[in-house]
Amino acid sequence: MKIRPRNIELKVPLLTGEETLITVGEWILEVGGRVEIDQDLVELSSENESFMLPSPIDGTLIAIEAETGDKVEPGQVLAVIEMD
Repeated sequence: MKIRPRNIELKVPLLTGEETLITVGEWILEVGGRVEIDQDLVELSSENESFMLPSPIDGTLIAIEAETGDKVEPGQVLAVIEMD
């Protein structure tokens, strides 16, 4: 039996302030790109701050669910990474 890779959803983090809408900035990789753990993937910004969201795993970026300029909420899926 062949073991299939797991897909991990990259979600908008819950911030400490009262921000409810986050703006998706520039994606560093395109779909199909290889990613390493802790590698920056996308810039996110709120009213109070901008920050880079890193990958939680090594793998391949297989889907981007939120495009640059989209408004997203904490817990919303941004992308899907296929784990090595």
